[in-house]
Amino acid sequence: MRDDFYPRLASQAPRLLRALAPGLLNVPADLGTQDLYDIITAPAEAVGLDWQDGLPERIISDALAIDSAATPVRRAPVTVLPLLELTLQQLWQRRHGGHLTHEAYQRVGGITGAVTTWCDSAFEQLPADQQPVARRILTALVRPADDSHDVPAVRQQVPLPELRALADITDPANDGRLAEQAVDEVLAALIEQRIVTTRTVGHLDGSAGPPVAELVHDALIRDWAALRRWVGEDHRFQDWLRRAGERHTRWTADPDPGNLLRGSDLADGLGWAAQRRLPENTAALLAVSRQYQRTEIRRARRLNAVLAGLLVLALAATGLAIGQRQTAVGAQRVALSRQLAAQSTALIRADPDLASLLAVRAHRTSPTGEAATSVYAAAGLPLKRRLTGETRGELSPSVRTGA
Repeated sequence: MRDDFYPRLASQAPRLLRALAPGLLNVPADLGTQDLYDIITAPAEAVGLDWQDGLPERIISDALAIDSAATPVRRAPVTVLPLLELTLQQLWQRRHGGHLTHEAYQRVGGITGAVTTWCDSAFEQLPADQQPVARRILTALVRPADDSHDVPAVRQQVPLPELRALADITDPANDGRLAEQAVDEVLAALIEQRIVTTRTVGHLDGSAGPPVAELVHDALIRDWAALRRWVGEDHRFQDWLRRAGERHTRWTADPDPGNLLRGSDLADGLGWAAQRRLPENTAALLAVSRQYQRTEIRRARRLNAVLAGLLVLALAATGLAIGQRQTAVGAQRVALSRQLAAQSTALIRADPDLASLLAVRAHRTSPTGEAATSVYAAAGLPLKRRLTGETRGELSPSVRTGA
């Protein structure tokens, strides 16, 4: 057992730890050359197999090269053990007369090639109707690369209830109970083939958290070509799912509308929800975001209606004001025209020229009846001054005759 698991076992099951202590084999966080040599050779020797000269050293060299950062100090992380297990198991299957050979190791493809060989074989052994489910399980366990920040794709832990939803290939409208059983069957097969592992994650307070699943090693993402292809094909959905998960975390911590899904993220989410089942938390966030959007649309429509009504009232008020102003101006012109006509009448004998000019000005200001009368009266008077053509027009026969 890895030594970093002792504290958890001691806190959760101290009696079990005491019972297991005599048979426990401590596995450190990283492994030296001698550790790797014992892990590789001891089980084979225990069943009477022998190694071709130099083969254990070759496997050790390949194991150290998996993590380039570990090579200078000649130590490998303990996470290399699942890859070693896959490699040695395939090497054992290709044993020849009790011998483990370089030729068999070469056919396996080394440690990195063994991953592809093993995973392809395990996937192909699944029934055809289970393979799409397996693809969804495997892609869900990969956090997609973030090219904008030069972050490569890595494995991620996914709670089993969430994984069951993500791997469901049935109609999203179904209740999902039968689909969960199908997902569990495929997940069990992947666990048996040592491609996926499950464990319980503890909380900071020491309590047990939800069971999670994860790939046995990041090397699967790097070396298994089929998985890389599936991850690429599912990148858009997984990338949206990651952003939605971040939004849900912020919304849970601060239920502010600004933390809901908006714009293209909301539109994409509604599209994905129509195609595949979403985890419960993500589906809940999507529903709240959609409801908030509808509320905002209704509020905007009401506001637009109010603004349109106010605009109509403003235009009506403006039109009324303009009409009133025009009426007032017209009334002023009529009053001025009548005043000028009255002055013309008063001066018609004392000053015919001025009376004529006042009559013309009254008619130009507003063609009232009084102005017309003063013009008629002025037209019959002998003028001492010569009128301009424009003024003569005002006193033309058409005015006098009313033509």
